[in-house]
Amino acid sequence: MQTSLENTTTSRTTKPDSIPETTIAITSPTHSNLKIYLGFAVAILLAMFLMSYALVYASRDSLPGEPLYTFKTNIAEELSARTKLGATAQTEFALQRIETRFTELQMLAADEATTTPDTLQVVASLANEHAKTVVETLDTDNSLSPETKMEALVKLTYLTRAGETLSDTVNEFKPIREQISVSEELANNSLKNTINTFVSTSDPEVVSAFLVTQMADVSTTLPNVANGSRAQRLAVARVNDMNEAIEDNQMAEAIKYILKAKEAIAIDAYLYDSERGFVDGITPEILPMPEGS
Repeated sequence: MQTSLENTTTSRTTKPDSIPETTIAITSPTHSNLKIYLGFAVAILLAMFLMSYALVYASRDSLPGEPLYTFKTNIAEELSARTKLGATAQTEFALQRIETRFTELQMLAADEATTTPDTLQVVASLANEHAKTVVETLDTDNSLSPETKMEALVKLTYLTRAGETLSDTVNEFKPIREQISVSEELANNSLKNTINTFVSTSDPEVVSAFLVTQMADVSTTLPNVANGSRAQRLAVARVNDMNEAIEDNQMAEAIKYILKAKEAIAIDAYLYDSERGFVDGITPEILPMPEGS
């Protein structure tokens, strides 16, 4: 009887010892497999990242109608847009996208073989979307100063005006002129409203300081515009309009005209290189700052 109990006790005490051995034998391969799976996952993610980067790089110079253009505009640029935090960064990136669209128009104009009504409509539609993004951001975000908003809108107006001028110059581009004109009108209206709000709500000294700063910019950049060029004539005319507005104490109009002068000078650098020429008797008049500034 005693022997039987001893045998029973022995068998009961030896069973737990066998369980860990079995458990270890089962779990050890699982840890090893997990490491392998993780290695595969990391390799796949790395390959996907490298492939995406390669696609982004390869699509940079693609034009409408080319296989990578949709990837560039709908994926690469949209992902970049979502990384821009704050109104300033978002506005700058939207303006950069508009500039890219009009650069694409210039490339299409240089290579008529790739220009079709469909490719032009794609570029014009995207430019309109970018312009709306800029205006909506500037109109709804109160973190930006009026001065910053006006500077951004000036860039938007010269980009849209440059696109409109291009559509006037190239016959194939005339069908998209109306679309680009919508963007320009949107930019001009927003700029006008921003100027009026700035003048009506700001201290007169602040308004005068902003105007003086803009005049200094024009005085610096206007001499670099070719004598007799279209841009020069426009800029000089707007400067003269500004002086008349100052004499009439119409500060909102004065700011509008000096910003239009900056727009003309910017378009010259962006688009009018081929139109540059010298005409006898036309000299840019760099007008003095208003008295009391």
